[in-house]
This record gives sequence, C-alpha cells and structure tokens, in this order.
Amino acid sequence: MDVSTNTAALDILLQNLETRQPKSLLLYYLVMHVRQKKLDGAQIFVDDITDKKCTVLCLCPTRYTGTNDSFWYTYVYGEDTDKLKSLLDTVRLSERHPGDFVSFVFLDKMFVQPVTEYVDEHGYMIDKVYKFQQFVRYLDKDIVQSIKLQTPPLPTGYTMAPLKPHHAELVIANATVQISLKFVKWLIERFPSVAIYDPNREPVAWSLLLPNGEPGLGYTRPEYRNKKFAQIRSVEFMYRLYHAGYNGVILSTTLDNTAMLKVFEKYPNLTPIGLVQSIIYETLSTQKLTKL
Repeated sequence: MDVSTNTAALDILLQNLETRQPKSLLLYYLVMHVRQKKLDGAQIFVDDITDKKCTVLCLCPTRYTGTNDSFWYTYVYGEDTDKLKSLLDTVRLSERHPGDFVSFVFLDKMFVQPVTEYVDEHGYMIDKVYKFQQFVRYLDKDIVQSIKLQTPPLPTGYTMAPLKPHHAELVIANATVQISLKFVKWLIERFPSVAIYDPNREPVAWSLLLPNGEPGLGYTRPEYRNKKFAQIRSVEFMYRLYHAGYNGVILSTTLDNTAMLKVFEKYPNLTPIGLVQSIIYETLSTQKLTKL
C-alpha cells in the first residue's frame, strides 16, 4: 500500500526502520523527509505496515537527482524476496513509467536477482550498473562535542552559516557532476548546509546534504586547501546535522575508488553498511504514461 501521505503509517515505518539500522539508515532518511513534506512527489510503498520486517519501496522522481525528466530512483529494502515481487506487482512500475529510466538501489544484494527478473519480464533492459561501499558515521552528543573541540578555529573575519539559494550557481560551477540549477536551489532551501564565508561574505568552502542523508557537493576553493578549511567545514556540518535531528551521516564511494576507500578506513567511528548496488534499467516500451 502507498503510505506516502499517511502520517501515522510513516511514523510506524520510521520506528521499524530505526531498529534495523545501519542498513536501513538511507531509507530511514528518505522516509523521514517524506514525513517532513520535503520530498513532495516521492512515494513510499509497504507490503504490511504492521510487520516490523516489512518490505519497503521508495520511488523518488528525477528532480531529486538533478538529471532529466524521465528518470526515477527506486530504493528497495526488506528481508523477503517473495514479498518484494508482490509489492512490485502492486506498484505496477512498468505501467507507471513506460519510456523512462528507472534506477533500482538495492540495500540488500538478495533483491538484485528477483528485481532483475521482474523488470526483464516487463520490457526493461539493463543500461548501467554501479556498486558502492557504504558506511555510516553515527553522531551523538559526545562525538559531536569531541570533534568540535579538536577542530582549529577559523581565521579572524571568517564566519560559518548556511548557503543561500543564490549561491547555487557557485556550487554548480565547482561541482564534479552534472546537476541542474533548480536541483541545487531546492537542496539549499530544504536541507541543511554550511559554508565558510570570507571577510567579504563570499563562500570559500561548503557542504550540502542530499535527500538520502549523504553529504554531497562539498568544495573548498584551491587557495584555502591544506589550511584545515575542509576539516572545519566538515566538522561544523556534522555538528549542525546532529542538532537538526540526524543521528548519523552516510558516506559512500564506488568500489573502484580505492583512494577514497583508504580514506574511509582511517575515519574514526565508521560503521560499514556493506555493498549497495544500483542498476539503471531502460524500458523498451514506447507507450505513453497511462496509469498513475
């Protein structure tokens, strides 16, 4: 059933997902943001809300990825492949989005094969496959205070504050991925961010939060690198996230990024979530969207 607008059901689901962390944390944040009405357009489907081990499917439209208008992210989580197949039959994804690209993000590898078989039966073909290693850094009062005390202060005249929507163009100009102006403005308006401002009130380093609870689009201007600005920015961001109600941040990298994996190995207080696989399917159907 669709619980996207059912406040009571979303609260129950959040409680269930909280007990199933760390693997469920990514989905927990997506559901939390739907509950807070920050992800309008997203849909949450559950096979049985009363089951503490329920299967969950979260469908997020493309504007949350900053790509194109025919792309959907589908996060899959649960412990029963038969229940997932039944849920997919209920959602009828192939009828909702014929002609679209749909990316399934598997929070458990047990779902890869059944979903692959399902979408193949409904006229989809694999376009791309990504594999990520995910970690969570849990935040509590002691950890946040400890790392903040160990962080050097900013130089005189420099301050920290959230980014403003008009800074979206600056973020895009320094991003390493293709994103839209509308997407970045939306992130800044709805989710926590932090920037270090120089004495002229210009941002020189910043961090943003993506809808799935993962920091993204972080940047430090070259002339401020190797001067602790990135460290100060990251620590302040975690401090603000904790006080905004986030109990952890998700860190991920592709399996072929050995340099970043080595960096994560040195991070304190990291809990491995495990392998997360994302498969992008392209439908072969040319039908118009017929059912919502």
